Amino acid sequence: DEEFVKLCGTETPERIRKALDSGTNAGAKNRLGWTALMEAAMHNPKEGAVKALLAAGAEVNAQDANGWSALMVAALHNPNPEVVAALLESGADVKAKNGQGRDALWCARNPGALRARAIPDQAQRRMVNEKIVRLIEGKTR
Repeated sequence: DEEFVKLCGTETPERIRKALDSGTNAGAKNRLGWTALMEAAMHNPKEGAVKALLAAGAEVNAQDANGWSALMVAALHNPNPEVVAALLESGADVKAKNGQGRDALWCARNPGALRARAIPDQAQRRMVNEKIVRLIEGKTR
């Protein structure tokens, strides 16, 4: 499970699908309790990675021991708004809160350093941040 979770953060959707087709559990967790979907949502800018896991039965609203969900980590870190959109389309709960009482909208409004490294251009990063906020706001109304 550990290796598959790690793979989901970096590999192509095709490679992830191949692993799933060979019997790997879409709900796999690492030793920290993070699901493969959380890892893909945080680190993998290819929305197909998230879609492959969801299509294979990954639980979109699973939370780790600290209450973090795939939507929260995608909103906070992923540089591709389409990853957030894919999670929302699959029914991700925008009102779920982590152990600090923060939800996906808070995460979207307070983007993390991973997105800054992935999108060094400040104007482009601002546009991405705003798009992610709008996507989540659209589901909270």
